[in-house]
Amino acid sequence: MIDHEKHIELLQRKLDREHEARLVAEKMLEAKSHELYNTNQMLNDSLEKLKLQAKFDSELLAYQNRMENLLLINARLFLKESATHENIQQLLDSLIDGNYVTGCYLAVYPTDKINISGKYSSGRMQEWSPPATLNTTDIYWESDKHVLWHNINTHSGCVGIFAVRIVCSEDRLNAIQKQMALFCELLRSAIGRLITFHQAINAKKRAEESEQSTRDFLAMINHELRTPLNGLLGSAELLHDTSLDTHQLKLLTTLNHSGELLRAIINDLLDYSKINAGMLELIEKPFDSHLLATKLEDIFTHKANEKRLDFNIYYAPDLPAALIGDEDRIKQIFVNLISNAIKFTSDGFVHAKLWWEDQKLQFSVRDSGCGIDQADQHKLFKPFSQVDITSKRSHEGTGLGLVICKQLCEQMGVLFESKARLVVAHVSKFHCL
Repeated sequence: MIDHEKHIELLQRKLDREHEARLVAEKMLEAKSHELYNTNQMLNDSLEKLKLQAKFDSELLAYQNRMENLLLINARLFLKESATHENIQQLLDSLIDGNYVTGCYLAVYPTDKINISGKYSSGRMQEWSPPATLNTTDIYWESDKHVLWHNINTHSGCVGIFAVRIVCSEDRLNAIQKQMALFCELLRSAIGRLITFHQAINAKKRAEESEQSTRDFLAMINHELRTPLNGLLGSAELLHDTSLDTHQLKLLTTLNHSGELLRAIINDLLDYSKINAGMLELIEKPFDSHLLATKLEDIFTHKANEKRLDFNIYYAPDLPAALIGDEDRIKQIFVNLISNAIKFTSDGFVHAKLWWEDQKLQFSVRDSGCGIDQADQHKLFKPFSQVDITSKRSHEGTGLGLVICKQLCEQMGVLFESKARLVVAHVSKFHCL
C-alpha cells in the first residue's frame, strides 16, 4: 500500500514538472510569436517606405526626362529660328505641369528695339512682383511665396527677369530649381543672340550711312579744295610770264612751292580717305614701262640738281616695255619713294632701278641720306607719323606717303618692304603683253 502511494506521488511530481515545462514553453512560444509579429511589421513598414521611395524616384526621374526633352526641343527651335512672342509663350506654357511648377513669368526689357520686349506669364499665379533683393543678387528663392527669381544677364547687361512658382516637398526642391535654371539659361542665350543680331543690323546700317557720308564728303571736298587751288596755281603760272622784279619772283616762287605742297597734302588726304573707305579702284590698262622710267627721271632731275645729288633712274635691258596695270598708281608709289629719298638726302646720290624678275616688275631706290634708326622704323607705316614730329623739323609732309604706298601695294597684291633707306616693291599683278 505504501509503495503504491509513493508511486502515485512520483507520477504527480512528474506531471507537475511537465505542466511547468509546458507553461514555460508556451510563454517562450508566445514571446517568439510576438517578436516575429514585430519583425513582420517592421518589414512591412520598410517595404512601404521602399515603394514610396521608388515611386518618388520614378516620378522625379520621369519629370527630369520630360524637362530635358523639352529643353532640347526648344534649344533646337531657338537655334533654327529667332525668339518670338509665340515660341516664348509656348515654352512658358509647357513648363506648367500642375505638380511642381504652377506659374511662370518672363519680363524682357526693351533693348535695341528687339521685337520680343514685354511681359509673359503662364499658370495660376497672376501677380508677379520682383523682390528688392534681386537688385543685389542674380538668383533669389522667395520661400514664403515659393517663387524662384532669376536675372537674365547678357553682354548688354541685365535684359530681363525669369521667375517660376515651385510647389513641392523640400527634398525635391533643389532638383527642380536646377531644371528651371537650365531654362533660364536657354532664354538668356536666345535673347542674347537676338540682341546681337539687331546690333549687327544697326551697325551695318550705320556703316552704310557712314560710307555714303564719306563718299559725299570726298566728292564735295575734292571739288571745294582742288578748284580754288587749281585757280591759285594757274594764276601764279600766268603771273610768272609777266614782268616781275627779283623780290616779286621770290614771292611767286614761295607761292608756287606752298601751293604745290598744299596740293600734295590734299591729294594724300583724299587718297588715304578713299583707300580706307574702300572707294579706290585700280584701273588696269597697257602702259610703257620704259616711258614711265623716263617720266620719273624728268620729274626729279631738276630737284636733284638743285641739291647737287647724283641722280639717275636705270631700267634693265630685259625689262618688257609693254605691261598691263594701273600706271597712275604705280607712278604714285614710285614718285613717293623717290621724293622721300631726295627729301632726306642732303648730299651724295639717289639711284632708282626698274628690272624684270620672276615674271614681276621690280623697283628699288637707294640713297646716301640720313636713314632711319632701327628703333624708329616701326613708325614708317603709321598714318600721320613722322620720325621728327617737333615744330622745328626741317622736312615737310603729312606722314601719309609711305602709308599710301603700302596700302596701294596691298590692294595690288604686291610685296612692299622698307628698311632704313632701301625700298623694294614687287609688283605681281603686271604681266607682259
